[in-house]
Amino acid sequence: MSADVELDGILAFLRTAERLKSTPRSGWTTAGERESVAAHTWRLSLMAAVLSDRFPGIDLARLLKICLIHDLGEALHGDVPAPQQSPEAGKAAREREDLQSVLAPLPERLREELIALWDEYEAARTPEAQLAKGLDKLETILQHTQGLNPTDFDYRFNLTYGQTYTAAHPILTALRARLDEATEDRARSSNDQPEEDAMLGDHEAVATVAVKDLEAARRFYEGKLGLKRTGDDDPEYTAYQSGSSSLLVYRSQYAGTNRATSVTWMVGKQVEDIVRALKAKGVTFETYDLPETTRTGDVHVTGAQKAAWFKDPDGNIHAIVGS
Repeated sequence: MSADVELDGILAFLRTAERLKSTPRSGWTTAGERESVAAHTWRLSLMAAVLSDRFPGIDLARLLKICLIHDLGEALHGDVPAPQQSPEAGKAAREREDLQSVLAPLPERLREELIALWDEYEAARTPEAQLAKGLDKLETILQHTQGLNPTDFDYRFNLTYGQTYTAAHPILTALRARLDEATEDRARSSNDQPEEDAMLGDHEAVATVAVKDLEAARRFYEGKLGLKRTGDDDPEYTAYQSGSSSLLVYRSQYAGTNRATSVTWMVGKQVEDIVRALKAKGVTFETYDLPETTRTGDVHVTGAQKAAWFKDPDGNIHAIVGS
């Protein structure tokens, strides 16, 4: 493989890895935003770097590589929160398959190295892998102790979460003790909140779209709109990730009966660019005569706002809105 072709493959890999910047985790930031997998990986790696002098004899480069690739497979199908995981769910096997797909554009020597490091991490069979496992759990708990979480957040789950891995080194144990105290404080504070504070505004909303032909809908939402499927296949519905939001497409006899807009994508200044890209994939846009509105091609302009509407195969109306 020539050097130039290798660089092309590396760029392709990095473009896929970029998805982790918008792949959400179960944690929330102090600003009340969903934490991304990339943000978790960044601080996990930062923890490894600033604590490295506490781990004599550890190969820091190897530890950092393990931290950086441990969740790469989630670029394809997202993160499964710890409370929802089970040994029977096959999470590790699916993540390894996804990781192999993500790494496919890389030169063979890099693919083999990174797969071997992931296997090493998953089995926790080296000191570096054991530290990465423990730090991974501690970073998760740290985020949960400082994030602006929903009012029904289960803090006490973290009191037993990952204990085997955080007991692998005295420094990890010391950090765990401090974070367990912070977890107890958050749990007590959460329990002190009055019941009437637990409103829907504290919880994530999911857009839902009814369809009759789920396979046709999947081809449209994935092949034409470019949405990323999350979770396992189900004969009655498919869940998608769109930015930091979620969309559930489900089978229903009432599909197509809604004559109003179902889902709106807020795209800022990219309205025209996205409309062109979708038209190139065969998406047909609707035109409407609206008061105080002009039209440039398929884009409706009202003051500073621009909007375009299109339908899915079942006639559900969706909008792209920006400025």
